[in-house]
Amino acid sequence: MTTLRELSEAEFAARYGCDRFTATVLGNRFDYLVEHMSVRLLTGAFSPVLRDVYDLAATLSGPPSLGYAVPAVGNGIVLMAGTTIDAVRNTVEESRRRPARPR
Repeated sequence: MTTLRELSEAEFAARYGCDRFTATVLGNRFDYLVEHMSVRLLTGAFSPVLRDVYDLAATLSGPPSLGYAVPAVGNGIVLMAGTTIDAVRNTVEESRRRPARPR
């Protein structure tokens, strides 16, 4: 298996559709967004479980065309991130089959 460092600039661009600098900037921004979501949830949480135990997981998920790729995961409970990834996929697929309608 080839590591990221072993890829040439051309191979990296072909695989990821951007240069290393752009990928680094986007990766850092994605991490910031997920961390901001987690902090905002915790500061506004009425639940002591969320606030005191940090019992949450936040992820940033890509579109269906990318297989719901996850470029960033928050620093909550990592085991919950796996179920969050599946939940996003299930929710999107289910809402396509049966769109929500106002009552």
